[in-house]
Amino acid sequence: MNDLELIRHFRSDVEPPDSERVAAARRVLVDQFSPPAGHRPRRRVRRRALLATSLAAPALVAAAALLVAGVFSANGPSAADAAIIRHADDALSPPPNKILHTKEVGDGFMAEWWQLTSPPYTFVLTKGPVGAASAEGAGDATHSSYYDPATNTIHEEPGGGTTSVGDPIAQVHQMLDEGRARVLGTATVDGVDTYKIQFAEKDDGFTSQSLIAYVDQSTYRPVLLSTPQRNGTVVNLRVVTLEYLPATQANLQSLSLTSRHPGARVVAGPASAKSAAPAAK
Repeated sequence: MNDLELIRHFRSDVEPPDSERVAAARRVLVDQFSPPAGHRPRRRVRRRALLATSLAAPALVAAAALLVAGVFSANGPSAADAAIIRHADDALSPPPNKILHTKEVGDGFMAEWWQLTSPPYTFVLTKGPVGAASAEGAGDATHSSYYDPATNTIHEEPGGGTTSVGDPIAQVHQMLDEGRARVLGTATVDGVDTYKIQFAEKDDGFTSQSLIAYVDQSTYRPVLLSTPQRNGTVVNLRVVTLEYLPATQANLQSLSLTSRHPGARVVAGPASAKSAAPAAK
């Protein structure tokens, strides 16, 4: 995200074992790793001894890396935090051949995104001030287009598309998947108990301007994205929609600007400098 400036320092303080954060996260570990009912205690010890090798399963590779970091690095997440991060990562793993639909609203601004979760990753993005006409951008792996509501014109050009799922929620998932996250604690957002997770870009680290996501402690999905700005302000976006739609013919048509605006004029070439297209993030 362009509005984040990151530094290279990483928090190295040790969380007290009796803190609220550890207590809450410990419950996650108990749910995840407790043996099934009726399991013989002696065999349970053996299973724990073999945990390091069993974590090589594809579904737990990310957890293994995070747990090792928590044990052997003062700067890495604790085992409890690693479990929270893994659950949040799993909750945002998109199913194939669906249409991801997200909407974030806050501070007089809104952004809404639809995108195929499989190639060619066709997307449509609308964003702008709440209550005003929104600019719309679209594209896939080979082309991009932009709808200018002021002139009812669709501008089309090759290139500038995307080769992956790229909405803000997908970016949070990518950073979780790559281990570029740390748990800061817990918070209540609009009556929802959440974990507060901060993110860093590659090779940089954490700063007061790092993105923070508040994820539901039950579903592990984000309910609020908090993005500090360079001018010292903070943009808070509530995640009001996060769903996966079936890739029906009608839903696929909604990913086309010409289908969304059948009466618009279509021209080749970029939009004018007065109306820059919203790009894939």
